[in-house]
Amino acid sequence: MEGAGFMIGGTAPERPGLGAVPDPPRLSERFNGPPGSAHGGYACGRFAAATGLDQRTGVAVTLLRPPPLAVPLPMTRNGERWHAWQGAEPVAGIAQARPDGGAPPPGVPHRTTRSCGAEDAATHPFPSCFVCGPQRADGDGLRLFPRVARDQPDTVVVTWCPAPEFADRGGLVRPEFLWAVLDCPGGWTVLGRSARAHVLNRIAVVIHRLPAAGSPVVIVGRLEGLRERTATVSTAAYHGAELLALARAQWTAVDSARFGAARGAADPS
Repeated sequence: MEGAGFMIGGTAPERPGLGAVPDPPRLSERFNGPPGSAHGGYACGRFAAATGLDQRTGVAVTLLRPPPLAVPLPMTRNGERWHAWQGAEPVAGIAQARPDGGAPPPGVPHRTTRSCGAEDAATHPFPSCFVCGPQRADGDGLRLFPRVARDQPDTVVVTWCPAPEFADRGGLVRPEFLWAVLDCPGGWTVLGRSARAHVLNRIAVVIHRLPAAGSPVVIVGRLEGLRERTATVSTAAYHGAELLALARAQWTAVDSARFGAARGAADPS
């Protein structure tokens, strides 16, 4: 699934007035995750881009609340850390940081995979998700439905062929869409085995090279750990054997009703 996440615990920062971004991001309603909020990976990619931090070195974004749609989200810097805001409430914290751990390897043949349920609108927690929602029409959503490796149950794989609309004038995919496709497949490593809805809490991404529109990108996700309500996942984007980008993320189990999840069974407490 995808995520609009939130931070468990901690103290929200006060809004400073330093280093503001002159043109604050506004997240289009098309790019939703859970109903009424932005897709977590896409939102994090937009925030990372707005700061100007070097994504080749690595950028980490922590979502402090579900990122809202269609409103300007002013951004400010205090020291080495940035925040995105909705009014006086912080939405996300952004900083330079590299994903830890290694990349899930490429080369999972499609014939050795099975469905993880992403294409089933009846059981998908957020079926209108821009990236992996089965209710989205072709050409509107990305409709990426990861599949589980039969001999590696902690690993999922999906291929994305980016459309020209997601590229810049030079024909390269804009970074926020690479962040988006690094999000959901990692989440499905836990969503495919859990009755609970999970959302993105934190993601760190390093981009080595942006792919060209029209060139196939294989996304491989791997569950690294699962502890109580929190799953740690790694996701990698490949063109052939070339590692284009790597992400490390935390997903948190949430109350389905709070996020408008469509899954029929109530989440256990």
